[in-house]
Amino acid sequence: MKNKKSKPMKKFLFLFVSAFTSLIACKKNNNDNTVPETNIYVAGHAYNGNDEWYACYWKNGVKVDLSPANPGHPSDAEAYDIILMGNDVYACGYEYTAAGKYRAVYWKNGTANYLTNGSTDAAAFALTSFGSDVGGGGYETNAAGIQIAKYWKNGTAFNVTNGTYNAILHDIAVTNSDVYVLGREATTAAGNSVSKYWKNGVQHIVAGYFPFNANFNHIAVHNNDVYISGYEYDPSLTLSRAVYYKNDVITWLTNGANTAAAEGGILVNGSDVYILGYETNASGKAVATYWKNGTKTMLGDAVTNSELTNGFIKGSDIYCLGFLYNNPTLEQGHYWKNGTATKVYNGSGKNFARAIYVQ
Repeated sequence: MKNKKSKPMKKFLFLFVSAFTSLIACKKNNNDNTVPETNIYVAGHAYNGNDEWYACYWKNGVKVDLSPANPGHPSDAEAYDIILMGNDVYACGYEYTAAGKYRAVYWKNGTANYLTNGSTDAAAFALTSFGSDVGGGGYETNAAGIQIAKYWKNGTAFNVTNGTYNAILHDIAVTNSDVYVLGREATTAAGNSVSKYWKNGVQHIVAGYFPFNANFNHIAVHNNDVYISGYEYDPSLTLSRAVYYKNDVITWLTNGANTAAAEGGILVNGSDVYILGYETNASGKAVATYWKNGTKTMLGDAVTNSELTNGFIKGSDIYCLGFLYNNPTLEQGHYWKNGTATKVYNGSGKNFARAIYVQ
């Protein structure tokens, strides 16, 4: 059932084919019960009806365009993540340029700040804060056509891989002075890739049972424990299983009877661990699902396809972001607050919601 839409970016991410792609970690948790909820921000992209997607975010259901809705050339742009720092709203993603290249970008209060010059392909998939600084992770292709995993801090680039083999970053988490980045790197020039995370530049291979048939998109660090979530594909079962690791110890969330993936993020709240994603039902429909301490809760309507892509905890409330097809062809972003669904955008048309931040 993945991907949710046709997106040109995948031709550059051929080594990292995943049933689903999506982005959150505990870096975004806000458990301050004294701060009242005022605003809900959702980053993603909307469809303009001309076979183009444009980057935007929604504040309390009101859409704010980040890239032109009708750019005047064959184009796509997406916003993958969103955070608030003080009163400033940051989002990150990519824009497809008139020259035919993907360009990594972050937007501050709607103004584009380009992380790359557009001469080669690049994208930023995840945001976090470095104290008072903002940073993002993604990739940039070098002159030889190799993708380099990298992150940016206040616009300054830091290479995580050396450009020998293709690599990419999916997520980033900062705790104290430690920087954790999660991604994939190929093992040979034309070979399979494996999931890894790097702590302050030192790589750690995710201990997958089936490392060449697995993908992990989210990392969270809480009390020095490292959580990673995604899916592993067991060839003997022919189906992917939702899974997460805590300090290299595996927890299978599904048994392989149905296709599943835990690619919607990780939320850690005290002793509780929420893993977000989807699982198919007996009818073959993907159903937006989260697991709290291993116990499953299905949020989708089980009639049309749905999936969780992101989440946020504020006080005692859990927000699960994702999409729901209102009919077989109309994909629309929704969030579930404590299990109750709300459309991200009150207008019509297709849209896709990737990241949520609750102020």
